[in-house]
Amino acid sequence: MADLKLDLERHRAVRAGKSLDLTQKEFLLLALLMRRAGDALSRTIIAEQVWDINFESDSNIVDVHMRRLRLKDR
Repeated sequence: MADLKLDLERHRAVRAGKSLDLTQKEFLLLALLMRRAGDALSRTIIAEQVWDINFESDSNIVDVHMRRLRLKDR
């Protein structure tokens, strides 16, 4: 997404000139996805990088946050 900008120092995200209201974890998730654009990331890698936890296969924390992040862009 060429129109998406992240300010890592201020923890701000802007898309198409509009500021996105993100939680801290949503921002960290978005930053990870942008840094690793084009890479296929497993839920394990995402959970370890964003939440600093060992991923439990029955947890849907990554799915929930991905969905919330996608909805913020609408």
